[in-house]
Amino acid sequence: MIKKHANNTKIIAFVILAVVFVVAFASLFLEVSGNSVSYEIFEVPGWEMNDDDSASGSYTYSTYLGNYQYIPGLALSFHLKLCRVHVYIDDVLVYSFGDGMSENELYHSSAQHLIDLAGYKKGDLVTIEIEPINERLYSGFPDVYMGNHQDLVLYYIKEAKFQIYMGIFLLFFGGTIFMLLPLHNISSSEPSGLIYPSLISITMGLYLLSYGNFIYLITQDAWFNNAVCHISGYLIPVLITVFFRYEFNSFRKLFNILVIINIVVVAVSIVLALFDLVPHSIIQYVIHVLCVVDFPVISFTLVIALRKGKFERNLASALSGGAVLAGVVFFCLCATFHLIRIELVQTGAISNSCDYGIIAMDFGCLAFVSSMLVHYLFNSISVFDDDQERLALMRTAYYDALTGIANRAFCEVRLGEISGTGEFMRIIFMDLDNLKQINDSLGHAGGDRLLKGFATAMKEHFKDAKLIGRMGGDEFIVVLKEEPDEDFLKLMKGFDEKLVKMSQADEELDYMVSAGWAKSSEVESFDGREVLRISDERMYEEKQRHKAHGPVPGLGGAV
Repeated sequence: MIKKHANNTKIIAFVILAVVFVVAFASLFLEVSGNSVSYEIFEVPGWEMNDDDSASGSYTYSTYLGNYQYIPGLALSFHLKLCRVHVYIDDVLVYSFGDGMSENELYHSSAQHLIDLAGYKKGDLVTIEIEPINERLYSGFPDVYMGNHQDLVLYYIKEAKFQIYMGIFLLFFGGTIFMLLPLHNISSSEPSGLIYPSLISITMGLYLLSYGNFIYLITQDAWFNNAVCHISGYLIPVLITVFFRYEFNSFRKLFNILVIINIVVVAVSIVLALFDLVPHSIIQYVIHVLCVVDFPVISFTLVIALRKGKFERNLASALSGGAVLAGVVFFCLCATFHLIRIELVQTGAISNSCDYGIIAMDFGCLAFVSSMLVHYLFNSISVFDDDQERLALMRTAYYDALTGIANRAFCEVRLGEISGTGEFMRIIFMDLDNLKQINDSLGHAGGDRLLKGFATAMKEHFKDAKLIGRMGGDEFIVVLKEEPDEDFLKLMKGFDEKLVKMSQADEELDYMVSAGWAKSSEVESFDGREVLRISDERMYEEKQRHKAHGPVPGLGGAV
């Protein structure tokens, strides 16, 4: 029952958690969707490129300001990464970015440029000078927008609202699961299977938020935003391989190799990036190749596991394996598409006007985290089924089939456990005086009814007992916490009265009992077996007295 309660509690907790996050998602979506900009946002047209500058490795684009003076807090904004940028108004420098930065430093800088243009008027010449740090990584002139400064920030948030929501959802979902780990470990003797899913969810959430510059918009710290983006991106394949290393023992050697390779590559990459020993573009390329190799290997391994029936222990196990396979394959496809697109954009092979790669990554991350949660829940059901089988075997071994109370084997084990705690206890040893006569007169069916009725009476009356058991035949024991003699005798008198009433209510059965008891304070040690021996002797003396004077219903005047 304890195992069942623990598993039910976990399932209920996850259902409540899912409802909470659905409500949170709906609220966030409506909040972001409901906010509208105060002023119109314009895409600035008419940019002309100065061809004379391309030979020097820089690109210059110019246009004239339109009539935007009615917009307070006027600002210009565009998204461009891995470039030094200068913005001029009528040949006066108003914005500079990247001067003196190395290639690696620019890798860790924001791609979102927001330039205040308050005070400038219609007809002023705006010039944007772009100097890529690496021609191979230049993706072309970006879309440029103009509007109110605050509106532009809100515009970019709304443009990426699904990615931002997904990042926030994964971050808080993983964080909540992580905070539930202590509760899970208390209710289960096995290590929690939730720690890696929670860490993966948190890492994916941080990656999505930082990739979309949301962390930069919140903190205004470009270095921190991009450090989070790269570190979380590096850790995702490491955590995924570690997760499968611990979840699927059949392929542990293979996953051991993958884990070691991933940890070594990521650790070396972080060291090289921190000390500017290698261009970050090369490091990023190596990490991308590692991921593209990892994902098919993991997917192929899971397919083999399913084909070999590694998940066919029961239906829940099979569903668990299928959910993980579906989630992993979908995530691998989405992540591979995202990584390949990053490389193609940086080489200028395709435009970055609409990042379908990160949209695919959003759905891939959600699918993967969902599959891990489904895997955990179905695995919990599978483990619960196994626990139920073990519980059934334990009941066969340790419980009396007729009465449903503990048998002699369990009583001996439990007495040893109670003795080890050093608690004071009192043991009652009882014997049904007339079981043989009932068997002779009413048959074994009558005797069984007498035994079951007496066991039920004990369970109903001694509700605070540490142990109620049948030692065999017509002998029973009750182990109680040692209380003052007056309270104990009152309890036994109540039991005597209960047996007398049961005898009066049944025309065929009389519950005639001999009882003896002893307490641990009567012996030098807390040995429960010694206390049981004394109570057994006293019960035998009471039985002899009943034989001499004739048995009567109840405890026969023992109290």
